[in-house]
Formats: sequence, structure tokens, C-alpha cells
Amino acid sequence: MKIESLPPRPRPAGVGRLLGRWREEGDLLRRARAADVVLIQKRLFSTAFIRGLRRLNKPIVFDFDDALFASPGRPHSRLTRARIQQRLAAVLRASALTIATMSIAEIAAANH
Repeated sequence: MKIESLPPRPRPAGVGRLLGRWREEGDLLRRARAADVVLIQKRLFSTAFIRGLRRLNKPIVFDFDDALFASPGRPHSRLTRARIQQRLAAVLRASALTIATMSIAEIAAANH
């Protein structure tokens, strides 16, 4: 069985950020196509990317805890919080299995 892990990526700065993301997501979709299972950890991908993964009909495993703690540690704007909520909802809907080793109380405490 081949498992493809989709790890975090370094963030490019400036104009190349969007093009870099599209290039990277295309590469990750090609890699996921050859996998039996896709493991998402330490990152919340765009909803468009998650839709692309779903179209591959591969089981998606999402590491919930890692995504929460991979954030930059500073308060997010309202727009960013909304985007995070949309991305989280998309990956949770798409996942065949979600791994959450922390309790809800621990997660809430860590976020405050």
C-alpha cells in the first residue's frame, strides 16, 4: 500500500506566492493520484485543492491536531479566520478518517 503524505511547504514571498501554490498543488495532486491513501498533516489546503483530491477517489486521512498548531501564533483577521473555517470544514467533509489525539477541552485551551 502506498501512502502519500502531504506535508507543509515553505511560504514564498511576493508575487510568486500564488503561482507557487498552484504549481505545488498540481504536483501534489499528481503524487496523490499514484497513492492508495492520502495523509494530510500540518496544513489546511484550499477548498479547490480538497475538491481535486476528492475527485481522485482516494481515502483521505486528516491529522486534525497538527493543522491547529501549524498556525503562525498571532491573531488572525476576520477574513483569515473565515478562510480557515472553510478549509477545515472542506477537509473534514472529504476525510475518510480524521485523527485527533487531543480532547476537545485540550484543543480549546490551546487556542486561548
